[in-house]
Amino acid sequence: MAVTTCRSFLGILYPDAENYNFDEVLDRLKLFFSEWAYIVHDMDVDENGVLKKPHIHWVGQRSACTLDFVATSLEIPENDIEYCRKFKRSIRYLVHKDSPSKFQYEVDKIVTSFDLTKYFDDDYMNNMLDEIVDFIFSDECTSFASLYGFCSRNGIQYILTRNFAVINTLFRERMIEK
Repeated sequence: MAVTTCRSFLGILYPDAENYNFDEVLDRLKLFFSEWAYIVHDMDVDENGVLKKPHIHWVGQRSACTLDFVATSLEIPENDIEYCRKFKRSIRYLVHKDSPSKFQYEVDKIVTSFDLTKYFDDDYMNNMLDEIVDFIFSDECTSFASLYGFCSRNGIQYILTRNFAVINTLFRERMIEK
């Protein structure tokens, strides 16, 4: 049976946990992942409206590894960690951005190792899409490889993949014109 690996992981930590040292796990998390983010949830309520105990939601990215390797490295139980299939969605969940019925935390409460702008600023996303379209209609865009290279150099491959249908249509039209 093949071992499952992933680049992105997420989990919940409790400051009062008895099976790990909360502060030490946070320190290890920051060293283990190349990109990480976390936030304290202290205003969440259960289905009866009762305040839940404070906890931290975290997400992290690194080179591909197993869930077991992450648990061992962070020194927390494996069942406290999950594979993260949608990194952007998980980042947005930190503040309940797409869950309006839940308490809305402020983005500036997220502690992170990277710029969060692209995850919360729709104007930024639209501007990056405009940059890709401008590149497609420039003389520099000579192949799909050059388009991908542009996106890669500018760290916006996710804009390319998220908007692939539109970008591919524009790219094909432009190549026919040339």
